[in-house]
Amino acid sequence: MRGSPERDRERSFLMLPLVDLPFLALGLTLWYLYRTHAPEGVDLVVSVTVIAWFVVHAYVRARRR
Repeated sequence: MRGSPERDRERSFLMLPLVDLPFLALGLTLWYLYRTHAPEGVDLVVSVTVIAWFVVHAYVRARRR
């Protein structure tokens, strides 16, 4: 007999960092490269947008499973 849907949802959310670790690593690497090689005067908004995209992408992938 399987567990409740709430417990399954909790478990899948807790597995999110393990499943999407490559995406998080790629996002952090891109953020680091952007922050160290960005031209002068470029906003922090761009780097926050890139990180937010990876986080939302990982969340949507986890919700579809």
